Amino acid sequence: MTEWTQESTTPLHSFAVCSDADVGKKRKKDDDMVQTFAHELRYPATTNAQHLAFEMAKHHDTQHMSVVFSTYHSIAVIHHAQHPQRLADFDLIICDEAHRTTGATFGEEDESNFVKVHDADFIRAAIRDGRRLFDYIAERQRIIIYKSPRGRHPTPCFPLQSTSFLPRSPIMALFRCNKCNHLREVEAVHVGKTAKCPSCAHPENHIYDTVDFVTQMFQHYQALQSNFLEMRARLTAAQQPAPRVVSPIVDVHNSSELAEESQYGSAMRWFTDRKIQVEVDQAALSTEGFFDEVAVELGDHYALLSVVSERIKNAQMRGYNTVKIKLSDYKPHQVEYLKRFCRQLHGYSFISRYNIDRNNPDLLFITPQEAKPIVRFFAGGWLEWYVYVKVLDALYKAGRKVSCLKNFTVTWQNGERNEFDLFYLLDDKVPLLIECKSGDHRTYLQKSADLRKRLKLGKTNFLLLVAGLEPEKVAGMSATFDVSVANEINAVSTVLKLIGAA
Repeated sequence: MTEWTQESTTPLHSFAVCSDADVGKKRKKDDDMVQTFAHELRYPATTNAQHLAFEMAKHHDTQHMSVVFSTYHSIAVIHHAQHPQRLADFDLIICDEAHRTTGATFGEEDESNFVKVHDADFIRAAIRDGRRLFDYIAERQRIIIYKSPRGRHPTPCFPLQSTSFLPRSPIMALFRCNKCNHLREVEAVHVGKTAKCPSCAHPENHIYDTVDFVTQMFQHYQALQSNFLEMRARLTAAQQPAPRVVSPIVDVHNSSELAEESQYGSAMRWFTDRKIQVEVDQAALSTEGFFDEVAVELGDHYALLSVVSERIKNAQMRGYNTVKIKLSDYKPHQVEYLKRFCRQLHGYSFISRYNIDRNNPDLLFITPQEAKPIVRFFAGGWLEWYVYVKVLDALYKAGRKVSCLKNFTVTWQNGERNEFDLFYLLDDKVPLLIECKSGDHRTYLQKSADLRKRLKLGKTNFLLLVAGLEPEKVAGMSATFDVSVANEINAVSTVLKLIGAA
């Protein structure tokens, strides 16, 4: 709040709404957190709607701008302050992490607190549209700023008293490299200028007005679409072509084609031909995200990197906020690899942060990410991603025609349901079902054998893959139980051996 107050040209009356009891409390000198002290606040942090409404009404005047700093999780306090307590409408709402306010929810969960900020009946405000920001903010004096619960470095706001010098430029601009297509947001004042690409160092790249850039892109799209429709109109065919299987030239690490029915249709029909219904998760098949890259890095170096993934998994399961790794237990080159992996995780937002203790460089601290897809990834989903892309890539290179499913649900004729990890159909006839286990695998050995028999699959058509399983145990379990077993090290070679035998 000190930054906001110092940088503002209009005196502020600041109010904090946050359920974090530490806000406004002084911390120890070596605490690695952004500090906010009670004397910095006009009104100490509260979750009492009545007190908030009373204090804002008491302190509001024409010489100051009233600013409420609130977390999304405390949005209900603002709601109750406005409705039962008659707190006046806000003139402006500024939302941090605005991409999280777009309306996305998971399953049957209640509407997200991030989404409620756009509900005019829930929070009353005159403006939420950034396009009207410069025309409106100068004439108003009541503003609310929403922060993520873990947002620590807000960009200072500059409330303005006059609109005479306000720029009529877009809120942001776009930089695009003509060589490597690197794209990034820059300040609007740079529109029309050129700059060197920070990615490939290519000089003289233009900075565009965002609206103009999008308009030109849309015009190009319309031209291409028109040409496509003209070409398709000229084509004639006696019948609809059969669903195609993904070509081996597809980049398995960055493809949405894997989520198309033309790819997984043959695999799905293998089940429906046996009176087994299939529910396909298309999102689980697309590799446009970063799950496959992180999974391959983890799986290829699991002996070393498992300490990171397992401790993050345990912390997420137990609700811990920090993971600690003692670096002195590893050789220097291993320490560097651990740090590089943490940089990759942080770069892809798989962890919130990581740092080395200044007072004890021997300790590496990691703050896990709380997003549900990330939690599922470290809980075992990483192994499915790893096997999925590694095996698919190997089958393409072997020249096999492949159709596959991932993380799908089947319903048997008697109504019973099962979830399967991976299924490949080779050359439209050879099935291969793979179940992946990153934890205790012992209870799944007999279950896997029973499942194989229920689907009437041969031993070469079913594989149980267990992460971290010792090589001698892999051979022993394969010989003892009526199911093929592998680990992440020999997964690909085992699959190629199995399909060769099939």
